[in-house]
Amino acid sequence: MEFEGGGKKRKKEEDEDKKPYPKMKKESHRHDRQRGRSRHRSCKSRNERVEESRKRHRNYKKEEDKIRKKRKMIGFGTEQGESKRGEKRKRENEEKCALSPSDFTYRRELGRGSFGKVMLATVGNKSARVAVKVIKKTRMTAERILEERNVLKAAGECPFLCPGLAAFQTPAHAFFVMPHVSGGNLSIILKKEPCLDRHKVKFMSAEMVCGIQFLHRHGIIHRDLKPDNILFERNGHVKIADFGVVATNIFAGETTTGVIGSRIYMAPEVILNQAYGPAADWWSFGSVNYEMLSGRHPFFTGQEKELYNDCVTTMEPRYPRSFAAVTHDFLSKLLTKDPKVRLGVNGDIRGHPFYSGIDWKNLEAKKIPPPYQPRVSYGDLTSECREESLSFLNDSNTSEYTENIPGLSFTSHKWRD
Repeated sequence: MEFEGGGKKRKKEEDEDKKPYPKMKKESHRHDRQRGRSRHRSCKSRNERVEESRKRHRNYKKEEDKIRKKRKMIGFGTEQGESKRGEKRKRENEEKCALSPSDFTYRRELGRGSFGKVMLATVGNKSARVAVKVIKKTRMTAERILEERNVLKAAGECPFLCPGLAAFQTPAHAFFVMPHVSGGNLSIILKKEPCLDRHKVKFMSAEMVCGIQFLHRHGIIHRDLKPDNILFERNGHVKIADFGVVATNIFAGETTTGVIGSRIYMAPEVILNQAYGPAADWWSFGSVNYEMLSGRHPFFTGQEKELYNDCVTTMEPRYPRSFAAVTHDFLSKLLTKDPKVRLGVNGDIRGHPFYSGIDWKNLEAKKIPPPYQPRVSYGDLTSECREESLSFLNDSNTSEYTENIPGLSFTSHKWRD
């Protein structure tokens, strides 16, 4: 009896275990809602928090690298903070893609300045022409050379800037390899046709706006915008070039100093050696547009330096009567003395009526055919350059500075491919 009773009791307990749990009373749910929470919602949000925490942990390294890459996209002031592993990897990459001056066949000299020279060249069996900029290394120019390298590397992301294909160095010289922009520069065009058609100017000017705004978004002031540095591709598209005197890390509200650039295109604040920002580029841009539309500079009449400086800083430019009201308004807002109200810094320059009819999205995608087709011939390029122009091939006794500039060398993947 005792056995049977125990069995019945155990069976009864098992049957009770099989019963479903009783439903929660409505009062309990109501109580939770009154307290501002739901049991199911609380449980769900806790799971979500756990999952998000795991996801953040998994992606932490990836996000950190992404942020570091974005901040150092142009590479400004980066050497101090890099780890030993990063330094080793950088040296290995430089050695892997290292070039030397003897890898090129130099055809002719394209230009010369205080910095050095630009040579037209070919590489090995490749038929594509490149421009090789040769700069003398000194202790004073080492930092500026590295800044130019960084901007050239970043310029590959904008179709209206002249990008760098590669950079390398010898003990006495730094070399920048760039695509040969074969359509000539704006200075050549203005010599042939001093006063350009407004339709041509609007298109050229709009592409220049895209390039300048790209630089300013990345904290770069060009500081030497002038016709010589506005190049044209064979199909007529604009390429802004020469980043040898740029100012970097100049973001919203920040300024720099220094009387740098070409005098007749300098903004008043630059001439007066005051602190200035991106507005200085918009003054130079306005001067270039004035020259394209009128055939002359807004201030320059051959005066001496002091007289010219007084004109720029105290007088207003004279606008030809042939200028339409829209053109006059456009130029006067660019050539205003106060940099804070200058168009480009103040207001939407793309929305100005001067650019009416411009489809900016298609313009940036180069889907609009240029109204101007340059015709520039460089003659016979089968012969090699004269030896006197190739003195940089022999570095002995050409410079006091023989140290390597850290982080200078690179080779664009587009050029390698």
